[in-house]
Amino acid sequence: MAFGGDYLFPEGTYVHAKMARRVVAETLTEKVMQGYMTEAEALEVASLILRQNAVELFGLEEYLKN
Repeated sequence: MAFGGDYLFPEGTYVHAKMARRVVAETLTEKVMQGYMTEAEALEVASLILRQNAVELFGLEEYLKN
């Protein structure tokens, strides 16, 4: 649901989040290139994985500005 939140120091969380974004982007790019999904679908999946699932699970909508 969230990436890198179990690190003791915030620097670890930052690095882990950057790595997670890179891996998700690379994986979804590969799936688009192979024809498994459209670019729009990949963008939606990325949003769900990297943000929206955690927002909905933890009820954070009221704290966020879109």
